[in-house]
Amino acid sequence: MNIEKTPPAQSKHSIVRIAVIVLFCILVGIGLLMIVVPPLARVRVTEPPAESFCGIHFLELSKAILTYAEDHNGMCPTPSQWCDLLVNDANVPLEYFRCPVADTPRGQCSYALNKYLVGADLRRLPLDQVLLFESKSGWNQVGGPELLNMGNHEDNRCYVSFVGLHAEFIRAASLFRLKWEDEAK
Repeated sequence: MNIEKTPPAQSKHSIVRIAVIVLFCILVGIGLLMIVVPPLARVRVTEPPAESFCGIHFLELSKAILTYAEDHNGMCPTPSQWCDLLVNDANVPLEYFRCPVADTPRGQCSYALNKYLVGADLRRLPLDQVLLFESKSGWNQVGGPELLNMGNHEDNRCYVSFVGLHAEFIRAASLFRLKWEDEAK
């Protein structure tokens, strides 16, 4: 049996080669980190604009109104109590009634219910009829275009939600296309 042994000099060279390769990989990794990390350190996490919270609150209120209607034979909350009913019956948090960018005092609401929905079965109304809209500050407000407030947001815009449970951030130039009343009546 003749087993060849690797001379000691060759095995030392193999270990040195492996060490050099490992060291090279470590240096390349450090070099890449030095290139990638500084730009990441400059990345700033920014809060979403307050307008997006306004839209979220607004849509949650709209959902609560439609849920209330589902539980009450399609009828909207009583107009003179709609905010109170959503707080007490639907557990809607008070902060949802205030647009974060508006100057609405605590305990008041930045939105109004469309007066043309009073006494109507929401299940039978057109999906593009106005449900809720931004208005001047108040509580349990019900009205129409006369209460619409375009002053809370930049570019003269406001949130409007519709019976079909969608909301739009409307510009003043688009107000003419809002459907306040059910024309089929």
